[in-house]
Amino acid sequence: MAAHQTPTHDDHFDESESNQHLADDSEAWNGVTGLLLFIVSIGLSLAMLTLYLSRNP
Repeated sequence: MAAHQTPTHDDHFDESESNQHLADDSEAWNGVTGLLLFIVSIGLSLAMLTLYLSRNP
């Protein structure tokens, strides 16, 4: 049985393309996490408002 080399996935891109993909991925990740934090913040604010209104009629 012949031994196979471990594939290296970065061989398909040169250094500048790899850096561009990394920059694009970082930008997308920052956008997604920012949006999720915004949604969680709105949810917590609404929960606190609901709690405040239910305790002070």
